[in-house]
Amino acid sequence: MSNQAKRQAPYPLRMEDDVKQLLTDRAKANDRSMNAEINRILREVLTSAAKQAA
Repeated sequence: MSNQAKRQAPYPLRMEDDVKQLLTDRAKANDRSMNAEINRILREVLTSAAKQAA
């Protein structure tokens, strides 16, 4: 499978400026892209919520 076939379409995400700055700072501190940081945060929150619901 080619790299182009693996790519997902961009997902435009609107967020408040202060949230974007917090996310930018956190991503930089963790040496990640903003996309990787968003994915990491969402995975942690959703995994935690699923465990609590079980």
